[in-house]
Amino acid sequence: MYEGDGVEKTGNEKLDYEILRWINNRMIELIDLYIDLGDGSGWDEDYLMCCFPRSFLEDNFALCKRIILDIKDILASDIIYANMRLLYKYVLFGIVTYEMEIINNAIDDGYENVLPPIDVELVKEIYKAKEYEYNSKLTREMIEDENHPIHFIDFLQSEEYFYEVIFDDTELDTDYCDRIVLSCIEKIENKEWQPYDITEVLELASRPIKEQYYKVAKKSNNLNLPDELFIVQEIDNIIKLLCNRITDIRKLTENEISNYIEYMLKRLLVLNRDIQIEREALLGFSNVKIGEADMVLYRNNDRGYNNIAVIENKMYNTQFKEIKQLLGYMNIHVKLGITITINKKKRLIDVIEALRNYIESEKNNLHIIQVDKKKEYLLHTTMKNQQDDTTVNCYHFVLSLNDEEHERWAKEIRNM
Repeated sequence: MYEGDGVEKTGNEKLDYEILRWINNRMIELIDLYIDLGDGSGWDEDYLMCCFPRSFLEDNFALCKRIILDIKDILASDIIYANMRLLYKYVLFGIVTYEMEIINNAIDDGYENVLPPIDVELVKEIYKAKEYEYNSKLTREMIEDENHPIHFIDFLQSEEYFYEVIFDDTELDTDYCDRIVLSCIEKIENKEWQPYDITEVLELASRPIKEQYYKVAKKSNNLNLPDELFIVQEIDNIIKLLCNRITDIRKLTENEISNYIEYMLKRLLVLNRDIQIEREALLGFSNVKIGEADMVLYRNNDRGYNNIAVIENKMYNTQFKEIKQLLGYMNIHVKLGITITINKKKRLIDVIEALRNYIESEKNNLHIIQVDKKKEYLLHTTMKNQQDDTTVNCYHFVLSLNDEEHERWAKEIRNM
């Protein structure tokens, strides 16, 4: 099942699941109507154009019906998907819009709505969850009561529910996707780090923009990136890889996770950048003696010795001690700092919000002149070095190893 971007909750987990199942069945009915009409009309390009981007359709005509069937399989599944491939969202939105227009026109012409109303038993459950006594007859008091279940039930059955809840805040037009790709092209040409994977966005982009991107990307090479962007990009990749093995990684201690990260970076940086990594490196300050940074990245060759970056990892703590520890290890010769907050218990969104609030509260103390969010698990700060008035870039990653909901769903489906 697809949960969408903003599906409302009643507070009753079982009821929420039943409502979501009903909503997904409703979308399946619209897909079936679209498939039946396509089987009758021969699935020509004009028919598919209502739900596929032109450039994708021209290049992948043979895949289109298979994609529609894949979307139907997702909606029919007992596993809840909080997200969906952007192309699939685009296609689903297109089908819903196309079929709802046909249904509305038919109703205007006096025909009966082919979409059945919500099941009476489900209606009764909604009444019960909202602590109202079920009444099948509509009264003025029910209409005037803003909290009455009939308003929620009517909204569930409305066309607006699809657009305001299921596809809430989803940008699916090609102009929007073109702007994202053009921004990425500009970053590549300026040798800036592009923090987002735009593979899915490219599927929706117009052909001229898509071809322009491939032309620029072909000339681009990671080795042409500045050290800072290359290092941040590779740590970002490591964060993603570690999240693929949450069950194993969350059993590890802070020190063991740091060893894991060093192991994944070590050979990569030596071969591509001639950069060395030292674990528990003596550097900077601590309470009473010289500090020990989790990782120091440096280059030491016939052209001399240069500090490149300092990395500090810590289990989630409300004071985010890793940030000040990081700064205690840095000096005027280190222009890049990286913290990794290891989260095993809280929601990612809560940790990022707490991290941002902490940084904002320490802005003056830490001489932070800019804070921006690069990804849902990554903040970037620019700090002013008080010794020489230069700036230092720091990247604050959250390695989130808490995914209880997906784990619960996986166990539920295996126990069915």
